[in-house]
Amino acid sequence: MSEKLTEKQQKTLESLLDSKLEIITDKLCEIDRKVEDASKSLSFLSNKVDDALSKLKKLEEAKKVSDKEIVKLKSDLKVAKDCLHTYQAALNDLEQYSRRECLELRGIPVISRDISRENTEDIVKHVADCIGVELCSDDISICHRLPVNNMPAQMETRSSYKRRPMNPTIIVKFVRCKKCKEFYRARNILRGKTVNDLNLNLNTGERMFIAESLTRANKVLFSKALQAKKDRHFKYIWTSQGKIFMRKEDSTNVIQISCEKDIESKIH
Repeated sequence: MSEKLTEKQQKTLESLLDSKLEIITDKLCEIDRKVEDASKSLSFLSNKVDDALSKLKKLEEAKKVSDKEIVKLKSDLKVAKDCLHTYQAALNDLEQYSRRECLELRGIPVISRDISRENTEDIVKHVADCIGVELCSDDISICHRLPVNNMPAQMETRSSYKRRPMNPTIIVKFVRCKKCKEFYRARNILRGKTVNDLNLNLNTGERMFIAESLTRANKVLFSKALQAKKDRHFKYIWTSQGKIFMRKEDSTNVIQISCEKDIESKIH
C-alpha cells in the first residue's frame, strides 16, 4: 500500500471527517443550548430564592411585631382578668355584707302539708327556745323556706344534703345584727339535739343546723373546704361574718380560706 493517500481516498476521508465534525458541532450546539437553558433556569431559581428570602425576612419581621403584640395582649388579658376577679370579689363581699343579719336553719322538715301556709316564724322561735335565746316577733324581719334547687350542687357533698327528699332550708333575716350574732353563737347547743327537741310533733330524729347565709360563691368555696377538711383530717371548720375558717387541732393556728388556692396552699 502506498504511504500517500490517493486523491480519492483523501476526499473520502475529508468527507468522513466533515460528517463526524458536523455531528460533534451539532451536539456541542445542543449542549450550549442546554447550558444556556440551565443558566436561565438557575437565574430564574436564584431570583425565586431571593424573592423567597425577601418574603421570609418580611415574615420574620412581621412575626416579631406579632410576638410583641401577643405579649402585650397577654399582659392586657391578665390585667383584665385580675380586674374581673377583683370586681367579682368586691361584689361577693358586698352581697355577703348584705346578708349579715341572715341565718339559715337546715334539716327541719316541713310541718304543714301546704308549705305556703307553714308558719316558719313559729319554727324559728322554737329553735330559739331550744338554744336558749330570747326571741320575739319584733326581732324577725322576715323568714321563709328556700327552694331546694337554691343550693349549689357542690353543697350536696354534706351528709345533711344526701337524703332525698331534702328538707328546704329556712332563711331568717333579723331586725338587728346583735340578735343575729347571739342566735348564731348559740348554734353549738344543737349538738346532740334533733328536730324532736323542738316540740313541734316532729319524730324524724333528724339533726338540725344553724349556718350563716352565705353567697352562692362562698357556699361553693365552703363545700370544697369541707371536703378538704375530711380528706386532710382537720378537726374544725366554721364561718364568721361570711368568712371561712379552719383549724386542724385545738393547739394549731386558725386558717382563713378566702379562695380555692388557699385550700391547696394552706391545708396540709
